[in-house]
Amino acid sequence: MRLINHVSGLNRSTPEIARDNLENAISVVFSFIKQVAEEDQEDSLKLLYFDMLNVFESHILPVYATSHVQVCHSFQLTKKPC
Repeated sequence: MRLINHVSGLNRSTPEIARDNLENAISVVFSFIKQVAEEDQEDSLKLLYFDMLNVFESHILPVYATSHVQVCHSFQLTKKPC
């Protein structure tokens, strides 16, 4: 199925739109993690870590063939040692 993107007017498939949306969402998460780490908000970074871990365990881990949350989680761990 091909859809018209109303913003860019491009003829794109549903998987292409989903991929772009996922990439944009992950970019926002990475930016947020960097901002929290740079502002040295250690408590906030720890809370985010445990929130992401809980989401991973309850919603992502049971689903087959997912890897994006692991990437966000790993990126967060590189920003500030716990």
